[in-house]
Amino acid sequence: MANTVCLFCSLGCELEIETDGKEAKRIKYLPESRLNQGSLCPRGNSLLELLNHPARLIAASERMEDRFVQIRLDEAIAKISDRLKGVADSFAVIIGANATNEEISLARSLGGENFALGTEPQDLDILLGLSKEVSYGTPEELSQSNCTIAVGDVFTKHPALAKRVLEARYKSRDNLLITLDTKNGRTSWFADYHVQISPGAEALALAHMLDPSSFSEALGEASSALQDAAKRFREAEVGFILISGGFGQIGDGAACAALACRLAKSCPGRKYVLPLFTYGNVEGAFKSVLPHKTVAQIIEEIYQGRIKALFSFGYDLLSAYPHERVREALEKLELLVVSSPFENESAKLAHFLLPESVWLEREGTVLTAFGIEHKLEPVLPPPGDAKSDGELIKALSQGIESAPVELKEPKSIDLNERVSNLAASLGGERLLVFQSDTMNFADGSITGKLSWISRNSAPPALNISKDDAAELGLEDGDEVILKGDGRELRLPVKLSQLLPKGVLSLPSWHREARGFPIWKMDAETGNFIVSPVSVSLERTGIGHEG
Repeated sequence: MANTVCLFCSLGCELEIETDGKEAKRIKYLPESRLNQGSLCPRGNSLLELLNHPARLIAASERMEDRFVQIRLDEAIAKISDRLKGVADSFAVIIGANATNEEISLARSLGGENFALGTEPQDLDILLGLSKEVSYGTPEELSQSNCTIAVGDVFTKHPALAKRVLEARYKSRDNLLITLDTKNGRTSWFADYHVQISPGAEALALAHMLDPSSFSEALGEASSALQDAAKRFREAEVGFILISGGFGQIGDGAACAALACRLAKSCPGRKYVLPLFTYGNVEGAFKSVLPHKTVAQIIEEIYQGRIKALFSFGYDLLSAYPHERVREALEKLELLVVSSPFENESAKLAHFLLPESVWLEREGTVLTAFGIEHKLEPVLPPPGDAKSDGELIKALSQGIESAPVELKEPKSIDLNERVSNLAASLGGERLLVFQSDTMNFADGSITGKLSWISRNSAPPALNISKDDAAELGLEDGDEVILKGDGRELRLPVKLSQLLPKGVLSLPSWHREARGFPIWKMDAETGNFIVSPVSVSLERTGIGHEG
């Protein structure tokens, strides 16, 4: 049996995997685990298939006109190194945030100033907003929390944390779980107070809890509930604010994190802020390589011709950002090298595709929820010629001189301006938001390959409240055209009890959904902005079956 952790979110749930040296055989659950206490979500339970999957890449490939031809890995490395000589002063590196801290540091050394961390945009936003003085607390303290505030649907994205949260809630009649969310999500089902706020208004809600005179008009009926929640949080001996980001799951993630830290710091007693991320090692990666560019900034520099070659390690750019701008940028590259455990969308444009191991087959360190560091050991050797990011980076770095990069603290955000701009941007008759589920990880490019998750994931549909459906004369399965930001998307509707009137949602792992928001960058953080989109609906006349 080999001890390991799941990195399909930042909880870092612990488990053991039994192998015969060649194949993963079964999972052993660990009730003694500090965090997940023996539980695993569907993503964690899919790790055996991830290790054993027959579609894993086992050999390097080179594009020959319109098709890939398998070649030896050492031959691929030699050819890449040779082609890189012509663009040695204009290449960039992007690495996925499930790589180890050591691999990410190597990637930063290779890329120099042209380096970006591949993760969900709101993961980085939340990290930029966190105060250095904030404490995350411990799993044991979360079980003792007298008042827990969940920003976003924590139980859907991070199901294994529910046991600790509910253990605290039911320990005393006076203990509370309070949710701030647009939707009536899984977390709100267990809440004592569910404060339903307008899409994107989470930061305004936290600002109002700090100062009841701020944004009361924008928050409307939620104002009094937020003031009561703030009072109960201040009175609690132990309190937690949980923030769950992702792809458009909450409004301004940086402002949310900064305001949560201010709220916790302003209250007596033991108050903690626990950020929860989509990728498993986001925080470890972020702290390993400060400062760095964003994926959006790298894409823009490619588009403008300043970057001519790109190494993308373990991050599927065209699934994460399926925009015309990204595709057009990648098509301009003289050299695109993609490493991945599976074939993916970005590989379709790559000049070289390299087989990559997954974190379960690597050694190194990662930093997960509560600031807990884990040392990874390989559960199994990777299949075929697949290598870790670290091994690939070392091989590709031969002969490349990288200028040292000074590690500095990132610039602080202008919180007042961000919150004011957010307040001015809210509104619209119908607003589109994005939602995650318990099964798909990030953009779904990895978990979509796994059979149980693929079979049990709901087909892409536009979720709509029953009130909106009745007003528009829609039933389950009716097809509509969704219009917004100059874009159109044709898909069926699904009636939902989780959404308030005027709010629509799309699954964040669906490629067409992720490509719906226009390509827009935050001027302060350089990150891609995913905010609620004002939309309209048009019936196509195609009804449901049945």
